[in-house]
Amino acid sequence: MKELLAALEAQWAASDELPSSARLPVDSIELLPSLYQARGKALGGSQADVGIVSRQHVADLAQALIARQDDLDPILVLRVGERNILVDGHHRLRAYKSAKRKSIPVVWFPGSPKAALVAAGTENSKTRLPMLAYERTQRAWQLVASEVGLSKAEVCRASGVSDGTVAKMRRHLKAYKNKGESPPEDWMEVMRGRWEADPDRAVAEEVQKLVNALNSGVGPAMSFKTLGRVALLAQALVEWSPKRAEAIALMLVEDLDLHERVSAGLDLAELEHEEAGEDEF
Repeated sequence: MKELLAALEAQWAASDELPSSARLPVDSIELLPSLYQARGKALGGSQADVGIVSRQHVADLAQALIARQDDLDPILVLRVGERNILVDGHHRLRAYKSAKRKSIPVVWFPGSPKAALVAAGTENSKTRLPMLAYERTQRAWQLVASEVGLSKAEVCRASGVSDGTVAKMRRHLKAYKNKGESPPEDWMEVMRGRWEADPDRAVAEEVQKLVNALNSGVGPAMSFKTLGRVALLAQALVEWSPKRAEAIALMLVEDLDLHERVSAGLDLAELEHEEAGEDEF
């Protein structure tokens, strides 16, 4: 990505006038999905591949073109010399080809190839398919790991992830560089490596995230001063997922060594009496 972007930047000139045409032949548009497809390049695909697209979304757009006989929203195109490079609108371009249309409406991107990286992730229109969470984090990692020179704020805008996520990605990239290793292309592989390298710390961090979520969502433990409130929480867990609630209960019996009490039969009134002098009840 870094080398490809550098080559485009060298060919691009800010002084070049943008074409006046509002349409282009569909076959004249160049695809660089490793740069400008926010969902990335299809696995095993080439630079000419359209990248990762939803076949159903393309089919829906193509059907709309055939039924209405009018245009979808214009695609966003970057002009570099004589090249017309697609920045945003991969689904729409594929739909025009599926509908056997010869030309497509375009809007010319006024900035540099580097600025277009951000636009590829932030451009929004009624014909755009929202990115999934894993697609956003993968795009952010791609931009961070390739070191194309985007600021933290630009990576956030280009991918839709939080400032904290980008900061974490930068820390992981720095750790790989300090060890003289090349970072994985897949963000999920980075996360798997973190767990394998220091599983105890990784578990502790995940547990703390859940504690913070509980404090934020249901309030601190002090708010559960009676078993009635605790029972509500237990019921909520069952409503959330009966199977997972059962798994949680079994894990609690194991972690708190409650086997004897379970065998003897739990007396909740006795439990409340035992804990009456403590803060949590």
